[in-house]
Amino acid sequence: MLIRWRRLLHLPTESSLFFTFSRLNLPFFMPTSSSSTTAKMAESNHADKLAAWKSQLEQAQKDLQSSIMSAETATHVEHLKNTNHDNFEFSVVTYNILADCFADKLDNAELKEYRYGHVQAPYLTWAHRWKNIERDVMAMDADIVCLQEVMFSTFDSHLVPFFAANGYTGILQNDTNRMERQATANATFYKATIFTPDYTLPRSRTLLHVFRHLQHGFTIALVNGHLQGDPKRRADRVSQVTNALKKLEKQKPDCIVITGDFNDGADTTPCTSLQETSRLASAAAFVTSLQESYPSLLTPWLLVDALRNVSEPTFVSRWYTGRIDQMIVSSNLATMAVLSPMMGRSTLVEKHSLPNVLCGSDHLPAGATLRFLPSCVSVLPPPPAPDAAVVPPDVLLAWRQLLKTSPPKPVGRPDPGLMADLKAFALAKKAFLQQLPADVAEVVKKTKA
Repeated sequence: MLIRWRRLLHLPTESSLFFTFSRLNLPFFMPTSSSSTTAKMAESNHADKLAAWKSQLEQAQKDLQSSIMSAETATHVEHLKNTNHDNFEFSVVTYNILADCFADKLDNAELKEYRYGHVQAPYLTWAHRWKNIERDVMAMDADIVCLQEVMFSTFDSHLVPFFAANGYTGILQNDTNRMERQATANATFYKATIFTPDYTLPRSRTLLHVFRHLQHGFTIALVNGHLQGDPKRRADRVSQVTNALKKLEKQKPDCIVITGDFNDGADTTPCTSLQETSRLASAAAFVTSLQESYPSLLTPWLLVDALRNVSEPTFVSRWYTGRIDQMIVSSNLATMAVLSPMMGRSTLVEKHSLPNVLCGSDHLPAGATLRFLPSCVSVLPPPPAPDAAVVPPDVLLAWRQLLKTSPPKPVGRPDPGLMADLKAFALAKKAFLQQLPADVAEVVKKTKA
């Protein structure tokens, strides 16, 4: 008899399904006109949500293109003094200042010769280099200065007094879990008349902040990073910056700035990984493709390379020259101006490796003036999930009634009679679900008695 039921369960007609359920002594359900109407209303509601979601994405695409265009056409400047704070603008600079323990005080004589044997000895001393770094910081006049390779010893003795005298407050990446031999960290200095910190978290390679703009009230999530330097460990660099982003996303900031020494070019990871969402959103069919790819995105934020039209290098050595200091920003930040890393010293930089008579590090500073655009969409919203309301109440009631007829769970190996009942019950559930639209069936089968 069970074989006959199995055959009948595969028949799509209403009469065959009814016969099957009656012979199994199970409740039989066929969708009523009211349940059909409810389902149609729910489907219509979901369609409205989907249309609203697509509209948001289309607006996000327009805002993204505007942000990219602003970065491509940003004015090149040699300082950031003209930032218009009344117009939601603020400026950020990143600068790897070359720790003395990696330069003049480098213990490994062979490594020191390999890296800096071409640099005149007086230009490698901290006393000479610090004067040039001071001059650069004062000339740039940025609202936020992100430094890398800051020695713990010089933070208190040199950096804090200098920055305080120029209106800055400093935060050091003093992670309590750091290794005892670690001598350097990142440090962030901000103008206390413009920002106040709402959140700070030191990580192994990054220093995370959320700053609140005192005049306008918007919040900026800031990643000050010095990523893994091994050329072969690009995956680690991606992980370091994406993990930092996940921490900051929980703070629900209004905009994001990711900056620092990435130890990699703008056309490589992690820069390209961070802009994956933006590349997807720029595609013609991004609305359709996003529904499938959204769960796998590294971040829902639309991110743009604020320094995309900066061709000057930020790192110059005897072996390599290029821009490895980066600034990736959310698409609701327009790039108004970009700092020229050479700051008018192009001839000197081209003829001499760094550090030199006027440059205090083997890196040059990179920075930008950014404008916050409150109305721009900078985070891709998730696709709307099918609402449980698409399942009419009588469908759920019939499903629960069916579940209540489940045979008892066997203890050990079931006897032939119980085995037949279990198989018949499974077939009955399958037949019930086959009556329903696929999206409704997915919701129903997750419902318990």
